[in-house]
Amino acid sequence: MNCHRGEPFPRQGDDEHRHTPDVARGPNDTGAAGLHCSACHQVENQAASGVPGAPDWYLAPVRMAWQGLSAGDLCRALQDPARGAMSPEQLLAHFNTGLVEWAWAPGTDRTGKERTPPPVGRDEFIALTKAWIDAGAVCPQ
Repeated sequence: MNCHRGEPFPRQGDDEHRHTPDVARGPNDTGAAGLHCSACHQVENQAASGVPGAPDWYLAPVRMAWQGLSAGDLCRALQDPARGAMSPEQLLAHFNTGLVEWAWAPGTDRTGKERTPPPVGRDEFIALTKAWIDAGAVCPQ
């Protein structure tokens, strides 16, 4: 959820607090000029500093914000061309990128505390996505 927000800044942590240090989304969702996300977020987690990392670290575009959406609304948003829709196959490919895979191996924060992965395992998430696609990618009401 921290990546798919509509605010002009990122959030972090289970409590979704504003990013520390205070940074901006920037015009291309990769940070403001002079302080791009990649200045701190490398291609892998940095254990010494607690800075998370994955290939191509950036925020999802504002049009792809998910906060406050029901399961049905999120499903329809994922398929809406105005919101950056991907075909179900493209969505599955996106779920298999290093950036999304990071969620299941988030490492530790700067205090050494383990970050919380999603409540469903990655293999189950991918299997459920495939089952949804095979069933016609129908959205719930």
